[in-house]
Amino acid sequence: MPKLVDHEQRRREIAAAVWRLAGVSGLESVSLRQVAAEAGVSMRLVQYYFETKHGMLLYALKHLNEVLEQQVRARLDLGREPTPREIIRATLVELVPVDERSRMVSLVFIAFFVRALNDPALSEAFRGDGTDELAAFFAALIRDSQAAGTSPTWLHPEREVATLMAVANGMGPDVLVGTVTAEEVLATLDYNLDRVFPPVD
Repeated sequence: MPKLVDHEQRRREIAAAVWRLAGVSGLESVSLRQVAAEAGVSMRLVQYYFETKHGMLLYALKHLNEVLEQQVRARLDLGREPTPREIIRATLVELVPVDERSRMVSLVFIAFFVRALNDPALSEAFRGDGTDELAAFFAALIRDSQAAGTSPTWLHPEREVATLMAVANGMGPDVLVGTVTAEEVLATLDYNLDRVFPPVD
């Protein structure tokens, strides 16, 4: 009986190989041959799933976003309905390099960002990665909290969200180079979250 092949799993394995290479040396020098060697498969197999390097990179970026979404869902599996603060924090913590896994994720995103500066299609993928929708969702959570009386009514939800996302996104690279610690970034994130969602005495 012929062996059944999970084609999507194959693509994910190749994407993971792209991540590992990108995390070490960026994307500029990554080739289909290098990815094949890293994934432990033939170059012919990589070309079977991805006709071009560009298509492979787009898939790798898309799949990385999917993995991050899964990680957020796992953080929010609390056995109860998470609060707006917990939802926002769990999502943003995934952007901070607090351990080896998230460090790799940060390095890969930086590698893709650098590549996207001179790659219109990859840049478009960044703009369409759901960040705007996520920011709008966070702002809606803050408005709901304001309506419930658990967040100050004077807050501007969109600006608060911009600040929170800037902390997580902007300070992540500082952790990588050692100018701040992950604990300091999380403390800054919690400081801003406590302003939006004041702790109950």
